Amino acid sequence: MIGVGIVGMGIIGKRVAHVLSADPDLTLAGVVIRNASGPVLARPDLPYYAADLERLHALTAGGVEVRGLQTDLLARCDVIMDCGPSRTGAGRSEHYRAAGVRSLFCGGERSVELGPLVHPALNFDAAVGASSCRLTSCNTTALGRFVSALGATAIDELDGVVLRCCTDTDKAAKGIVNGAVVGANRSHHADDLRAILPYLTATSTAVTLPMTAGHLIQVRIRSSALPAEIVERLAANPRIAVLAPGRPLDTARLKQSAFTAGRPWGNRYELVVRPSEDDPSVFWLSLDNEAITVPEALDVLRAMTLGSSGETAVRTTDESLGLSAKAAAEALLC
Repeated sequence: MIGVGIVGMGIIGKRVAHVLSADPDLTLAGVVIRNASGPVLARPDLPYYAADLERLHALTAGGVEVRGLQTDLLARCDVIMDCGPSRTGAGRSEHYRAAGVRSLFCGGERSVELGPLVHPALNFDAAVGASSCRLTSCNTTALGRFVSALGATAIDELDGVVLRCCTDTDKAAKGIVNGAVVGANRSHHADDLRAILPYLTATSTAVTLPMTAGHLIQVRIRSSALPAEIVERLAANPRIAVLAPGRPLDTARLKQSAFTAGRPWGNRYELVVRPSEDDPSVFWLSLDNEAITVPEALDVLRAMTLGSSGETAVRTTDESLGLSAKAAAEALLC
């Protein structure tokens, strides 16, 4: 088993820590934390390590059982998945390198010093045996799934409008109460796709809205594939659930359906896609920004540490998470 250390017990960290308990290849070596947050207190059974000596004393005083410092965890794990705040990974990367531990950074980290930007369905080989990688952001992950399901060469041009929620569910103080903010410049999502697929013509704009139930992306494509063929390819992907054209795409209802199906935190790993009823070039993509990157993270961890083939890694991840067309229909489309 490959020992995975996690830095951070927030939105992504707590989800990865949870799913590793049922993974056939990967096991949780420990979680580096800085404070006794709600997710930490809710899971006292997990092996926690303090970020530094000062935090160790504070956590112990707060009643959290701590097994040591981050340096102790680095000495006993095979790979670190850094789930710390966005754009802060570069400051921690030197510790991982010094310990000789492979590292995967979440949240669409921008620093190229942290390694290649990887979407396993598009450039899996970039992660195989890599010492450090960056996982794409949630919206880029969704776009990458869409593109890969159709076949990257089948899309000649892509234009996306990302309608993103204003904050995560645990950061209400950062939210927009009333209003919409249209980015002054193009968003990074198309740029990230082009970094992986340089030949792809793609543009994207981001609009931030007062909601917390996930993100929506309107995608307009120019493709050599026929409309029926596009839908067929999308529906064949276990990580994509296709809604019938004309059916309402209700993000709050999708989230509630995942809760009703018994998924922890209402996780929706699948990308929900609804083709336009009137324009075969337009598709609506709905994603759970808090959970969608988890399958791809597991894929990349396998690539980095086991050297698995892309097909094997994806199949193993899907089986461990229970992802299939049937599961998506039962959990999301009922």
